[in-house]
Amino acid sequence: MIVGANDLNRIRIWELEAILNEFPARADVLEIGAGTGVQARYLQEHGYSVQAVDRRESGYRNYAHYARNRVFPVQEYEGEHLPVADASADVVYTSHCLMYVRNLGSLSGEMRRVLRPGGYAVHVVPTVSWRFWTSLASFPMAAMALARAVAWSTWRPPRNHTRRGAWRDALAAGYAALIQPPLALGPHAGFELWRFRRGRWRRSFGENGFTVIRDRPVGMFGTGCLLFGSALPAPKRQWLAKLLGSSSRVYCVRPQSGSGR
Repeated sequence: MIVGANDLNRIRIWELEAILNEFPARADVLEIGAGTGVQARYLQEHGYSVQAVDRRESGYRNYAHYARNRVFPVQEYEGEHLPVADASADVVYTSHCLMYVRNLGSLSGEMRRVLRPGGYAVHVVPTVSWRFWTSLASFPMAAMALARAVAWSTWRPPRNHTRRGAWRDALAAGYAALIQPPLALGPHAGFELWRFRRGRWRRSFGENGFTVIRDRPVGMFGTGCLLFGSALPAPKRQWLAKLLGSSSRVYCVRPQSGSGR
């Protein structure tokens, strides 16, 4: 079963539930890269004061979806300066965001600027396990898309689709699964097996003015293909994470003394 945005939202909430103890009670939280705001809303529902921001990037393939499906106020911004006051957050939170940042040094300086004394950042990032299993899962995903294309074009297409349109859309999904980076075996795949290592993340935080206080696996298994989505519930994902590796890791990082902004 190939799934979509609602399943991704559920998985992100399961991950957030697994790391909620990393947030101090009643903290002022700034979420960067908030997307639809589904995690910001969850944090607010659990007693946190939340600001949510995201970059306005019309070229990003998911931008239109995020902008159209907001469930929480997300302030959009352009450039590298966060639209947030100095020393206004106890916690800066990002989830599966840092790997897309072009200038991590600049964003890190902005994070230090908005954090209050004693504040820290909580980052959820992908692991080598996520990259490896995403590449493998892309093959059955493409096969299922092809089978769906044959079924739609041979028998009955979905409502509001012509047979030709259904065939074209399903083939495009199969092509994207195998060819379009970063999901399958595109140019990012091998690089990310190196980039998403624990040691590489820790070194990156250190190079950008932060000290890792603690880090641990989130304890959820998943792939970038979302092959089973919420049909694979959280307890099974936790069990698979023990067997196949957690797809993400949480890092709590504090500004280094003297690192400036």
